[in-house]
Amino acid sequence: MKKVIILGILCVFTGVLSSQDIPPELIPPFIDCETNIPLIDDPQMIQQQDLGTCVNLYGIFNSLGNKFIPSQTQPIIYIRLNLIFLQRDDSTGNFQENNSYEQALINDVISYVNTIYANWVDPNDASCLNGYSFLPNTRIQFVIGNKLFVNDSYGWDNRNDLQTFKCPGSSNWYLNYLDDQIVNNSSVSRGINVYFTEDSQIYDKYVVQQSQDTTFTGDSYSCSQYPDYTNYYRTSKVHMLNKFSIYNWQRYAIPNLSKFNYPEWESIVRYWYIGGTAVNLAHELGHSLGLGHSYICNTLMNPSGGSHNFLPPLEIGKIHAALTFSNLRSFIPIDTYVGIKQINTNETWYNMRLYNSLDISSIASLTSNCDVIMPYQSNIQISGSLTINNSNIQSIQNIWNGIIVKSGGLLVLNNTNISDYNIKVESGGTIHITGNINISGNHNITVESGGYYCFESGVSVELSDYNSIIKLEEDAINGVNPFLSIQSNCISTLTVLPVTGFGSIVDYGQDVYIQNETISTNRYVGGKNIYVGNHVTSSQTTGDVIINNDANVIFDGKDVTFDDGFECVNGSTYEVVNH
Repeated sequence: MKKVIILGILCVFTGVLSSQDIPPELIPPFIDCETNIPLIDDPQMIQQQDLGTCVNLYGIFNSLGNKFIPSQTQPIIYIRLNLIFLQRDDSTGNFQENNSYEQALINDVISYVNTIYANWVDPNDASCLNGYSFLPNTRIQFVIGNKLFVNDSYGWDNRNDLQTFKCPGSSNWYLNYLDDQIVNNSSVSRGINVYFTEDSQIYDKYVVQQSQDTTFTGDSYSCSQYPDYTNYYRTSKVHMLNKFSIYNWQRYAIPNLSKFNYPEWESIVRYWYIGGTAVNLAHELGHSLGLGHSYICNTLMNPSGGSHNFLPPLEIGKIHAALTFSNLRSFIPIDTYVGIKQINTNETWYNMRLYNSLDISSIASLTSNCDVIMPYQSNIQISGSLTINNSNIQSIQNIWNGIIVKSGGLLVLNNTNISDYNIKVESGGTIHITGNINISGNHNITVESGGYYCFESGVSVELSDYNSIIKLEEDAINGVNPFLSIQSNCISTLTVLPVTGFGSIVDYGQDVYIQNETISTNRYVGGKNIYVGNHVTSSQTTGDVIINNDANVIFDGKDVTFDDGFECVNGSTYEVVNH
């Protein structure tokens, strides 16, 4: 494998071109190789959905497409492509890494793919829109993550591919060994892997012998692989056949052919090649993004012809749903963030990666039965209700900005881990803990004054680390906001709540007295007023308070008083936080 080239900025295609300008025979044909797409009424699929499993199948994504139609002001989501050029063992036989002209040509193809996805043409036909408004822009773009040039004569020759139409989705596709190597190479960013291969006999005819045939006689189609809704780490592949041979035929034969009126390469045929290859790749990437063939209007996914300059809004929504529900999520940069998504209906969600914050309106109820991955810039604001049920919400990287329960809002936690975010319950909001929870790291649940909290009888809490805290502000209310009218069996006092780990439940409405105690491990001490010393209360045995064994103690209160008999031994530390 040769040097990886990472292009940080994709060039903007400036040529004026549409598929109508390209001679039809120079647009590669679209083959029907759709496989392994579950039907929406597949009984097994419906059963799995009803069981609430965290296995996302095609029907889930397909049925939610209308909920993912992007606004035309939404920031662009970028999808990485890895362009992989198979070469013969002597480094010949395909587009060359050190040939700036050929590399500019490839860059222009990708740029024109982006032009296609950003400039749909309104069909001015309501039947094409299925009740939705026309969208001129898909709000996605493709970036070249890596260009790989691989010396491998066997892989270079697609005559070794014995699959029907040489499609890359089968378990015995002839380049799976190479795809495994690329996926397992930590220096190569994950992306849709686009393989460029050649037919050795066609290559000999059009590159070596430079045939002047009036028609290209080799395979010019391409084939791709649909997303995976169960294995989120699976690769996705596109197989582009004989593009270098087609390039050589169009560059060196077509300008000499009367059939095409002797067009000049640089000013005309070069753009035909870019446009034809781009339409071909754009169509195959449509399959990679979860779209099947469609005969609606001039849609990109029409395999039988047309201008391929339109995508129905619902199909655009399906693309964005696929980015959320399928393995495509691993091809999106981790810093992707597209703003705030409003939730205004009752919804149940499955395993997914989001690219936005959530605002759950007062009329909406959202249930998450499976893990959800959030952007690290995001938060969730709840005015309606959110139930996290036997699942976790976590960040794509580091921590995220957590959950805010607004007045009248309800957050239900039923068996979940809080490991990279905080929860804040504002006045009038309710947190209802119906199943066991675990808080780890420097994270907390804070119930503000006037906020409601309810720990159902029988639940247990693990506060894994000393700074894993449940904070109850002064005048926080034990119970559920009566406005919600939900059934509950809240424990009457937190002193009976089973708590394990090194963290604490802090009640800022209660004074705290530390007396006659040696503290040898890290601890978080919180309360309204904190008194530390050998005789600060008559309700405990008198005795000194000593911090030792390199322990770190945080005292968090409105006022912290250290009286006689307090000592912090060398190597240990304490910190005072004025709450």
